[in-house]
Formats: sequence, C-alpha cells, structure tokens
Amino acid sequence: MSRWIVLPILALAAITFYSIGNFSSLIVFLIIGFMFEMAFWFKAFPKRRKKLKR
Repeated sequence: MSRWIVLPILALAAITFYSIGNFSSLIVFLIIGFMFEMAFWFKAFPKRRKKLKR
C-alpha cells in the first residue's frame, strides 16, 4: 500500500526539480530531480528475490 503513496510523490518531486532546474539553469536541481527519478524507478520495480530450492 505504501508503494502506491510513495510513487506519485517521487514522480512529482522529480518533475518539480526538473522544471526548477530548467527554468533557473541550475545543475543542482537537475541532479536532485534525477535522483528522485531513480528512486521512483527503483521503488516501482523492486528486485525480485530468488526462491531457494530444497
């Protein structure tokens, strides 16, 4: 359930920082936006654990 709350927040944060970075031409905001986007994608598709064969 928390994934469905966190994902839109991460996407909105990434879009916000990208737009601030493009408007003000500050690379720091673009980097922060990129970090939020990566957090979004890693949270959207978590690694699957392999099941142990017994």
